[in-house]
Amino acid sequence: MALKSSGLSLAAQPPEEENSTSRVRVLNLTSDSFLKGASSQEIIAQRDCSSGSGGGVGYNESAPQRGPTRGGALLILVALAESVDALLREYVAAPARTDAVELRLDRLTDSDLTPLFKATGKPRIATCRSRAQGGFFGGSEEERRAVLKRAIDLGAEFVDLEFESDDEEILGRTDKSRPLLSYHHRGGTPLNLEAIYRRMAQRSPEAILKLIPYADACSDNLRVRGLLHLARAEGRDLIAFCMGERGKVSRILARAWGSWGVYAPARSESTTAPGQLLLDELEEVFREGELHESSPLTGVLGHPVSGSLSPLLYNRAYRELGLNGCFLPIDAEGVAEFLPLLSDLPITGLAVTHPHKQSFATHCDELEPAAGAVGAVNTVVRRWNRLVGYNTDIEGALRPLSALMDLRGAKVGILGCGGSATAAAYGLTRAGARVILFGRNPQPSEAAAARAGCTAQTWDKASSFRGDVLINATPVGMAPSPAESPLSWEKARAEIAFDFVYNPRVTAFLREARLAGARILTGDSMFLEQALLQFEILTGRAAPRALFEEILSSQLQGNDS
Repeated sequence: MALKSSGLSLAAQPPEEENSTSRVRVLNLTSDSFLKGASSQEIIAQRDCSSGSGGGVGYNESAPQRGPTRGGALLILVALAESVDALLREYVAAPARTDAVELRLDRLTDSDLTPLFKATGKPRIATCRSRAQGGFFGGSEEERRAVLKRAIDLGAEFVDLEFESDDEEILGRTDKSRPLLSYHHRGGTPLNLEAIYRRMAQRSPEAILKLIPYADACSDNLRVRGLLHLARAEGRDLIAFCMGERGKVSRILARAWGSWGVYAPARSESTTAPGQLLLDELEEVFREGELHESSPLTGVLGHPVSGSLSPLLYNRAYRELGLNGCFLPIDAEGVAEFLPLLSDLPITGLAVTHPHKQSFATHCDELEPAAGAVGAVNTVVRRWNRLVGYNTDIEGALRPLSALMDLRGAKVGILGCGGSATAAAYGLTRAGARVILFGRNPQPSEAAAARAGCTAQTWDKASSFRGDVLINATPVGMAPSPAESPLSWEKARAEIAFDFVYNPRVTAFLREARLAGARILTGDSMFLEQALLQFEILTGRAAPRALFEEILSSQLQGNDS
């Protein structure tokens, strides 16, 4: 499958030169011009000049603007609480790096909003989200609108009004509060996304539009990007990204694509939508504030990927080594739904995980010999217009086991017949081990065994396996279902039990094995070894092993029992 070249690499790049001649107009938060039509860049300037906070634009008129691609798109803190006092504490404690705060009023149990709008601080977006739009407000629509009107009367800088509801009666009567006209669609990404945008745009020429669909497929992220490009071409302020696990790509890249803002809570308790990333994740892990449309991208492709530590590991390493770009979590149920992203985004390489290791191999233009032999890839790089596939699972499985035992003549059972199982079987067979693959379906099991040069047996025989090593190469037991185990150790026996699942560190499979008298080998040992090789292939740089070990230790230390 030949793809157009991104022409990019992850090599360290010098920062873009800032335009030292650009000037930011400082506005008064109480002026009509600000409230009715201020750009996000001007809001940031006002924020920094009035509060003295660091980051972003500086403190005076001659301060340079943020990057030319992203402009001054806002990082918006989501504040959610049940009491005014608690919500006020979140507002006052808003980190300096945020540009505005969304005050979620729909969960409040008390009614006096005055303290929230008397306090000085960052610009406020007053939101009282209905349950129909995914919010928490339990009263009538008339009561909800009364809350919004009260926020306007108290001087909210922005007010969120729900599209095609009676909230539109407030449009044109928001006084000094600039309206956001919002639409949230949790039933998937509508086919008529542009038509909805057009209807919204006709309602109010001054409103910031907010259009948030739910991603059914990871390719829906591109539809949102297209909408942002359209709005930018028309000079329209639009907030757009996708909800859901498959929509995280658009959240991370929203401001790089031209969204007027992106939302993030500081605490998990303040999460208001599926797939929402925490502020520290968005800024510290993914460094989304540094991204532009041309920033080189890598990522982990799988389903699910929510439990993967790869984004944390790789993004921290990129920062330490001074590498440009971002490592994304890319959730796709099938490879086909991901291919449009591969064609349209500056993706330079991928880590490929369950269940796509075998299917993605068929999309590669070239496979290194071991990957070709096992018919599975876990690492893919784009070299000009060609995809080259590698398999680092082979060494990832061999190295930890070789450190514990002589593999020559060892009897090894492997649960599963997917890409990881086949790679491990291939490596172990060549190291002299006698390997048996146990699969639920005879045809793929036998095909995998033929590739690896070993034998296959039916799944039911695994429960009575007796040998030196028994490996779980299935995703069973992985978070978010850590209580599950692929096999009961009632009859099975092995000297060493090895689980390729690494989160949680000690799985139900390993706990039962230990009770049955086996030594256990945790999946983080394989993950580490394959990741070190993978990182070098993706970046051309040696991986920071000490950093990888430190992160894995800190993230998995609570899973030892």
